[in-house]
Amino acid sequence: MKLNLLITFVRVVEKQSLSGAARELFLTQPAVSKHIQTLEDLYGVQLLDRVGRRIRLTEAGEVLYRHALNILRIMEDLDNSIAQTTIEVRGNLVIGASTVPGHYVLPSIIGQFKRTYPEVRVSLEIGDTGGIINNLLEQRFDLAVVGAQVKNRKLTCVFLEEDQLKLIVPTQHTFATQSLVKVEDLLRENLIWREKGSGTRMVLEKKLLEQGINPDKLQIILELGSTEAIITAVEEGLGLAFVSRWALEKSEALGRIVSLDLEGFDLQRSLYLVYPKRKVYSKAIQAFLDLIENR
Repeated sequence: MKLNLLITFVRVVEKQSLSGAARELFLTQPAVSKHIQTLEDLYGVQLLDRVGRRIRLTEAGEVLYRHALNILRIMEDLDNSIAQTTIEVRGNLVIGASTVPGHYVLPSIIGQFKRTYPEVRVSLEIGDTGGIINNLLEQRFDLAVVGAQVKNRKLTCVFLEEDQLKLIVPTQHTFATQSLVKVEDLLRENLIWREKGSGTRMVLEKKLLEQGINPDKLQIILELGSTEAIITAVEEGLGLAFVSRWALEKSEALGRIVSLDLEGFDLQRSLYLVYPKRKVYSKAIQAFLDLIENR
């Protein structure tokens, strides 16, 4: 079997779309369909079901997908092992990141890394903390950067950067003229929250509970999946929200929002670099880890 058939199959599953996989692989959609048909003919089973515009794995497809991931990971490890026999650092580096580090912290670090190691091809995928860590454990990423500490015996979690969550309000809100907001005043306000799995949400709800505040008692009217969407919602006057200080510079400079602190409330948090525990890493991974350690 040709590896390109497995690569196509995995991309179709991950993109949940034949056309999406075709675009990523620079193939035509009929070529992608032909690859899937070849696999189904080879094994004599149906691998995919179409549900509307979405793709769903059959039971046989689930089995093939798990094994295909392992095979492709083995081949990647083989490529990396062979690359280690050369002096030059090259190969692929796949990084997963939650929203804040992915948008505001990692780009400059990756830029510095690429200037030093131009032969390494770096990919960055952004999602919520929970999903990123799950993908890291499934070996879809080489390492990850997230906004909440991760405790897992299979992973190493180290400090990367300090961050602080800030309360943001529309410029016309009564809080906008204050420097501090009391927690009890916040309880009466409409709030916009990050989605479940978000590192920002995990940290914020933990800190609220430490202060004796049950997040279920808050007036959360909207949950959104990105920091940018939350800032836009606050600008439109839909409610108040907590976001990372990294994300505020543009909107605050334009006078669209005001950022505040909670009185007597520490909203500082850390961003973490997370990676699998291994005895030996590829040269690309090791070079990135060394760069982080020496920052």
